[in-house]
Amino acid sequence: MFGQSAQQNAGFVTLPAMEGITSPFAKAIDLYKQVSTSTSPLATDALRMSALMNSGNAYYYKHDYGGALETWRTAISFSGHPNLSPWSNVIAALVLLDRPQEAIKEGEAARVWAEQSGKALIETYPYAGVLEAMAFAKMQLGDSDGALADMATANALRDDALTQQNFALALIVSKRYEDAQEVLRKIAPPLDAQAIPDSKIARCVYLIWALATPNGSPSVRAANFAAFLGEHRSAQELSSTTSEGLRQLMRQVADTLPKSDYPCGSLGKIKAITSLLSAP
Repeated sequence: MFGQSAQQNAGFVTLPAMEGITSPFAKAIDLYKQVSTSTSPLATDALRMSALMNSGNAYYYKHDYGGALETWRTAISFSGHPNLSPWSNVIAALVLLDRPQEAIKEGEAARVWAEQSGKALIETYPYAGVLEAMAFAKMQLGDSDGALADMATANALRDDALTQQNFALALIVSKRYEDAQEVLRKIAPPLDAQAIPDSKIARCVYLIWALATPNGSPSVRAANFAAFLGEHRSAQELSSTTSEGLRQLMRQVADTLPKSDYPCGSLGKIKAITSLLSAP
């Protein structure tokens, strides 16, 4: 958490402090490694497993996906049998490393094991994570139908706000905009030029709303894009948004997305998503 806070506040610190901005993550990784490799009787298997998972998370937030991949791979069979939680993370790391074919192969292996062992019905949350990560890999390869099928299954199993967002994205990539809007309304309504963003709603939701309304008015799309960026624009400014103004805003969003807080920022690695921001 400390490492994430330092990263998110990078814009408010001086240049000398910026040079050491990754040090909280490095320190966390070192501490987690001490726990995960400890031979102390106080370091239970559960505690060492947790340290491995959190070490992988620290690499992830540090944007060191190779380090995250290696650490999560170690965690998969740490307890002597496969564990779906790190397995789903391994698939996600492969997607972020732009290795979608490997991600799908890994995902299929996890899916088959989960279904044959019965874990798919018992550990539905991490199993849904496997399907979601595999869906993004399929998006990378242009298999929108396969991605949608995996996301729909994951959403049926988990049906939380994050899974709903991912499901909506899969529907958008498949050009099923009305269905995507129906899913998004379970989280929050879209903004218009008069509405004020709800601080309790993740900004990514407003980004997805803008993508789900490709034929919407420039002012409505601009309101949602601006909310994602955290920009305050007056109703008059939004209402007067031109097509060119919207294109400029979309270019700004495309530039900002990869730098955004995770998990939304990871969408900047998905070509099927970033291509939606290529204004005509």
